[in-house]
Amino acid sequence: MATHIEKDPRGTPADIFCPIGYTIDIISKKWSLYIIRELAEGSKYYNQILKALNWGLTPKILSERLKELVKEKIISKKVHNTIPVRVEYSLTARGKEFINAFKPIEKWSKKWNVIE
Repeated sequence: MATHIEKDPRGTPADIFCPIGYTIDIISKKWSLYIIRELAEGSKYYNQILKALNWGLTPKILSERLKELVKEKIISKKVHNTIPVRVEYSLTARGKEFINAFKPIEKWSKKWNVIE
């Protein structure tokens, strides 16, 4: 009987697809969690996110992360046909569920890793 090994759909060198690893790959990119956290407070425009994370986030990196999170369906993008064009981002149902799934990790982190 032949054994079938699932390949990671993103083409990474992983031999076996791991859902947890896949999720960690998505959120472990610098700024991704901070962007998700910002959007957990509600929908925001591009410039609002950039301003809120003004301690090192560049426009280029923000654009890259937003595209990645939209592709993964964690956030949604709504383009307003105004002059200038405004782009609004918000969490999808998947993104909101992700926030809820992260609550136990947040609780654990507060218990064991509190920085005062």
